[in-house]
Formats: sequence, C-alpha cells, structure tokens
Amino acid sequence: MNNMKRTIFLFLTLLTCVAFGQEDKRSQIQAMKTAYITEELDLSTDEAEKFWPVYNTYRKNLWNLSHDKYLTLHDSYRLDLDEIDNKKALHLLSLAKQKEKDESELREAFQEDLLKVLPASKVFMLRKVEEGFKRKLLQWYSQKKD
Repeated sequence: MNNMKRTIFLFLTLLTCVAFGQEDKRSQIQAMKTAYITEELDLSTDEAEKFWPVYNTYRKNLWNLSHDKYLTLHDSYRLDLDEIDNKKALHLLSLAKQKEKDESELREAFQEDLLKVLPASKVFMLRKVEEGFKRKLLQWYSQKKD
C-alpha cells in the first residue's frame, strides 16, 4: 500500500510540473527535489507529512543564514591585501567564524528535529540523497544545453 501511495504522490508531483510548465525554474526544481527525496528515502505518507515541514523550515533558515553571511562578508572579500589591517582582518575572521557556528548549530538542531519524525537510517541517508539530487540536476542541465 505504501508503494501505491508513493507512486500516486510522485505521479501527482510530476503531473503538476508538466501542467504548470510555465512556472519558474525554481518551482520546477523544488517539485523534482521533493519527488526525488521522497522516493529515494522511501518516505511513507505519514513520514512525508512530518518530514517536509521540518525540511522546508531548515532550508529556509539555512538560506537566510547563508544570505546574511554573504551580505556581511561580501564586500570584505573584494579588498586587496594592502587595504586590510590586522584589526579589520581579525574582526572579519570573527564574523565568519560566528556565521559558520550559527550554520553548524542550525544543522544540529535540524538533525535533532528530523530524528523525532524519521528513523535514524533515513536521517543519515538524507545528505547522500541530497547530493544525488544535485548530481541529477547537473546532468539534467548539461543535457538541456546539448
């Protein structure tokens, strides 16, 4: 029965992608990612209902942290060596370290939240599945260019 529900879910996701072919690429990619992760982690309907809100909140928070890090440090990366003194460099290093610490804490909290809704084996495999999706997406884009 789980396979039937998963198949229906994937079919509806893909149908949505096709039906709304005019949607922006981000929506299409998100739909493909949802289907890919759901299938690769073999999420049951119950697991998917609990997983996706946690995952989407994490991704949004991670994007916000990354964007904040970019805004905070972007201009400093354009400086030449002769434009930065030790005091400024130490300050920037401290900022970068704090942003990385914030990202690490977010990842830890995300893992704890996931363990409340998924078995540890699926939480462990999530990174591998995400990397697999990135590879698949890169292949898809390279094939579209040909």
